[in-house]
Amino acid sequence: MQDEEHYWKVVSQRSCGREFRPGFKEHSGNYRMTSFQAAILRGQLAALKENAPVIDRNGLALDGAIAEAPGVRPLRRNPHINRQCGYAFVFLYDRATFDGLSAAAFRQALSAETGVNFGTTYTPLSHSEVYYPQTKKRHHLSQSYLEAITPSRWPLPVTEDLWQNAR
Repeated sequence: MQDEEHYWKVVSQRSCGREFRPGFKEHSGNYRMTSFQAAILRGQLAALKENAPVIDRNGLALDGAIAEAPGVRPLRRNPHINRQCGYAFVFLYDRATFDGLSAAAFRQALSAETGVNFGTTYTPLSHSEVYYPQTKKRHHLSQSYLEAITPSRWPLPVTEDLWQNAR
């Protein structure tokens, strides 16, 4: 039983704390990259200097195209940020424009039409399936500390609304 428990703990940590069997999840550990991963990363960081301006220009062009389409709009860009992150492209969907069509049905139709997969927002921190700092023994300093770092205690109404209506 000890070996099985250890196995599931490692599997759970490797996958950011997602539950792999009912009732067992733990927030990930502090892993370090291998020398091989570091070498690959160095090459990718060098390429990023050249690719980042292109990615940003493409994002701006996509923002412009989204802004012209009915029922969708790009996120507001903060004028103090001179280059947006190129990790994912996000836009807002107005279900009223499409007669109440759910966001999930909209994403499915858009994916079928374009051949590009469209996903949804991340789960809010207050409902996260991967952020459980209170499962780590090092955080068991006191009950008040544990309560203070428990994500479900934070009310996040705007995030909740986006998450619920984007699914």
